[in-house]
Amino acid sequence: DSNYTQAYTRYQQLHAQGEDSANIIIPLVNLHLHYGRIPEAIRQMEDFAARNPRSVEAQRQLAALYQAAQQPYAYARALERLQQIS
Repeated sequence: DSNYTQAYTRYQQLHAQGEDSANIIIPLVNLHLHYGRIPEAIRQMEDFAARNPRSVEAQRQLAALYQAAQQPYAYARALERLQQIS
């Protein structure tokens, strides 16, 4: 678990320094999920998707997060957005 902790700390630092590419955000979101921080994972991915509205990967990730969090309306909206940009 120390590897997860180290990775989590490092990705948080990179994000705090302004790094917000998919290479930083997606692993950080996955680490939020690892630690059971689903609301934080959703918020982070919502922010990323808002900054990258044409990103298919962001919408896929967001839809999966909404589904896991049992948010059916948000899940449906994410699928609609995904269909629009695909």
